[in-house]
Amino acid sequence: MGTLDLTDLTTFELIQLLEATDELALEELFSHIQEHLITHSSDYIKQNPNIVIDIAFKHDAFTTLQTFCVDLITQDPQPFFSSSSFVSTNISILTAILSRDDIRMEEVTIWNQIIQWGLHNSHAYVDKDDIEFDPFDDDVSSIDFTSLKATLSPLLPLIRFSDIASKDYETQVKPFQSILPLNMSTLLCRYHFENNNGLDPPINLNLGQRKPPYNINSTIINHKHAALIANWIDSNEGNLNVNGKIQFGKIRFNLLYRGSKHLFSFERFHKMCDNQGPSIVLLKIKANNNNEVEVDGREEIIGGYNPVGWQSANQYITRDDSFIFNLGELIESKYILSRIQPNLKNYAIYDGENFGPSFGKGDMEFSCTARPREGFCRRN
Repeated sequence: MGTLDLTDLTTFELIQLLEATDELALEELFSHIQEHLITHSSDYIKQNPNIVIDIAFKHDAFTTLQTFCVDLITQDPQPFFSSSSFVSTNISILTAILSRDDIRMEEVTIWNQIIQWGLHNSHAYVDKDDIEFDPFDDDVSSIDFTSLKATLSPLLPLIRFSDIASKDYETQVKPFQSILPLNMSTLLCRYHFENNNGLDPPINLNLGQRKPPYNINSTIINHKHAALIANWIDSNEGNLNVNGKIQFGKIRFNLLYRGSKHLFSFERFHKMCDNQGPSIVLLKIKANNNNEVEVDGREEIIGGYNPVGWQSANQYITRDDSFIFNLGELIESKYILSRIQPNLKNYAIYDGENFGPSFGKGDMEFSCTARPREGFCRRN
């Protein structure tokens, strides 16, 4: 029985292998390849979201890769929506993306792109290769709105029309209002053009605002991971409300220090983070040959929670509510949470002026006088 070293394969070869394993029903192998792709080829996926997500949604079993691609697109949707291949996107992909509340793009821009997609994928406009035609500037009388409505009807309930400014609604949406259900069109016109009292969108539209439930200033994690960490701190935080949206209570995440921006050192860490109250430390790391860690790698994301904050006190902090964690490469099945063992709570955190963030008695430590840009963590 042989072994397969995935690191010897290019990203394109990995994708080809992934499709082959699905066809052969090799479930364990294609799950492993999906995780390897996400961990080691995330840059390629970010640069080619349309290609990868198209492949992922052709295979029902590729749920891990599907979710990863949708997450990437919602965080940075411009490359996907502006791609020349966007108009060829399968409607199941658009449904998955438009269903999300956290797309970081103006709703009117989303609407414009969906109209372009609809025109390309219907008989609404005969000359689909007329690249000069602009449905928002040119005469739309040549458009077959009945055909366009039939094509876009599954997607229209996913557009958050109340997020579109009234002036944009008049110029960008109103010329196409005949493709909207009559009751929806009536309600939206009243909201945009008769709402002089600043009323909320009509509730029977059943459309929430497409804004991140919580915007976290991080280049490592997004609001979903923030919600998970908040829930580890307090089980009442970061849960889903009745509308399926993440709900935060008292916990708020404020950026104190970004090592990639300020050049990490334990001196600057304490200058920026001491006396700031409870804090979360996040590190993006890679392992070296000594099973130690170096900053700025792509292998794993680890971190720790200090419930009292840093003070350069040069002593251990006794706590039973501190914890460390491993988010892997943001793959949910890989998340690891490690809480303090009762007999070791006296060594929960080391708060030393000549050390960076240090948790446990040698469990996770980064930056010190001897190794200012290195650290280590260990698995038990």
